[in-house]
Amino acid sequence: MESIQLRQNEFTSVINLSDCSLTKPQLCVLSKGLNFSPLPSSVDRLSLRESIANFERSLRLTKFFHDSKSIDNSDFDPKLIKFRTKSSWTPPANRDKYLDSFISVVTSEIMRAPEHRAFGHLSSEERCALRDLSSNFNVVIRQADKGSAVVVMDRQRYI
Repeated sequence: MESIQLRQNEFTSVINLSDCSLTKPQLCVLSKGLNFSPLPSSVDRLSLRESIANFERSLRLTKFFHDSKSIDNSDFDPKLIKFRTKSSWTPPANRDKYLDSFISVVTSEIMRAPEHRAFGHLSSEERCALRDLSSNFNVVIRQADKGSAVVVMDRQRYI
């Protein structure tokens, strides 16, 4: 069996067992841990509006059917459920002024947020390093069995 040499660095939470030498930005990104999630560089306004509309519909449906009795399911056939089209009906607005004002405030606050962040929590070098690491199929990156270290190893040795 080959002898494995550990490469020491100032990032003690990253253990490099691979033949690949990691750059300082790559080590910095890996030292943040495997649960680290980078912020997107910009906000997708279209999907944001769609999510707000789905949230609004969910609130209005909950309020509309809150006091209703259980629905009579005597004519319900479970075999036909996959052929049923999903409803897109939304209860009308102006039924509850408190719900309407809540939806209005939430929508305006979310949409007022800046579209582009002035700064992210990753530098441009770190973003590039993250992209390089995710596209490098010669290495495998895993959490260490003991401790909170991140281990980088060659795919050949891992398999």
